[in-house]
Amino acid sequence: MKPGLPAPPDYLTLDQALASGFLKISEVSAGGSVPNLRAENLGARSVLLLDGEELVGAKQNRVLNLTLLLAANSTTTIPVSCVEAGRWSSRSAEFASAQRMHFAAGRAKRQEHVTESLNLRGDRRSRQGEVWEEIAAKSSELSAPSATGAMADIYQKHQHTVDEYTSAFSVSSEQVGAVFAVGGDVLGCEVFEHPDVLQRVFPKLLGSYALEAVGKAAGGEPAEGAARIFLESVAAANYREFPALGLGRDMRISGDSITGGGLLLDERFVHMAAFRQAGSTARRTAGATGMARPSQRARRPASDR
Repeated sequence: MKPGLPAPPDYLTLDQALASGFLKISEVSAGGSVPNLRAENLGARSVLLLDGEELVGAKQNRVLNLTLLLAANSTTTIPVSCVEAGRWSSRSAEFASAQRMHFAAGRAKRQEHVTESLNLRGDRRSRQGEVWEEIAAKSSELSAPSATGAMADIYQKHQHTVDEYTSAFSVSSEQVGAVFAVGGDVLGCEVFEHPDVLQRVFPKLLGSYALEAVGKAAGGEPAEGAARIFLESVAAANYREFPALGLGRDMRISGDSITGGGLLLDERFVHMAAFRQAGSTARRTAGATGMARPSQRARRPASDR
C-alpha cells in the first residue's frame, strides 16, 4: 500500500468469493424465476457484485441488474436479467462466473430500465424483452448467431479481438476510475472507491467496452476535452437514493444525456457507472481521433479519472 492511500476494502469480488466457495448463487426455487436469483454468502466478509457481471449455468445465463454488496453470512434475492433467451433447462445446480460482462450499450439501456423500475414500483427489474432485443441486434451486427440467443456466443465469436484490447490496456497503481471511448465517442465511465478494486475487475470491465469496438473504425486517442465534458454532464445529472438490497444505498443517475447508477456505503461510492444515453453524443474535439486497434499500439494505461 502506497503512503497516502487508505487500506483496501475488506470485501471480496464475485470471482474471489465463488472461487473460495464462500458464495453460492442458484435459482430461487426448483421452478426458477427469470428476474431473480438466490445468493448465499457463507463467509465472514462481504461480497461485491457489479452491475452487468454475467453468471452462467443453471436454467439460463443472467447478468446482474445493479451493483450490490452482500453482507457476511447472509442470503439475498438478487435482481438479474436473462441474456440467453432460448434456454430454460438446468445445466448445473449453481451458477459460475463468466469472465465477461453485459456489453456497454446493453448495460446503459438496462440502467435506464432499473432506474425507471425503482422510481415507479420500488423494484429493480429490467424490461426483459428489450434486453433480448439488444442482444439479438448485437448478434446480427457482429455476425454471431446463437442457437439459444446467448450473449456468451457473441463474445466467443470475437474473443480474440476482445482479448487484444484487455491485454493492451492497464491501470495505474493509484487509479480509481476510467472514461471509456470508442472511435472518439465517449461511452461511459466507471469509478471505484479504491485502486485495488479497479485492478481486480478491470479486465472484465474493459471487455464490456471492447465488444463495442469490434467492427468500428480505428483511430487514435479521444481528446481529453470530450472526457471532461462527459464527466461534467455526470456531475450535473440528477441523483436519487434508495435503500440497497444488501449493504449501503442504491444511487440512480439520470439526465438529458446520462444514465447510470452506483452503490454508496458510509457516504462513499463503492462503485459508480455512468453511460451516455443512446442518441446523445460526447465526441472528441477537432483534430483528435478515436481508439486505435490494440495491435497497433503498445500496452498503455487507461485514462485516469
